[in-house]
Amino acid sequence: MDLIARLGTLLQLAVALDVSETQAIDVTAAFSENTSLHLRLLTLHDPSAEYREVEALQKDFRKIWGLQLKIHEPSFSTN
Repeated sequence: MDLIARLGTLLQLAVALDVSETQAIDVTAAFSENTSLHLRLLTLHDPSAEYREVEALQKDFRKIWGLQLKIHEPSFSTN
């Protein structure tokens, strides 16, 4: 059951990162460090909807994985 819950939260995270269905975000790196899962992102345009969804997922993710999601993004890309 634990594995199913973990896979489910990863799926929820993937959905949250493209909730607007516009591919606003590219994940360029993901790594865990201490009690955090760091996601390095490249934003292609306004990621507000995606950030709201990731924030809403934080509590469940922390409960199931024991890790806090940390988002890192330099700025919007003009490419």
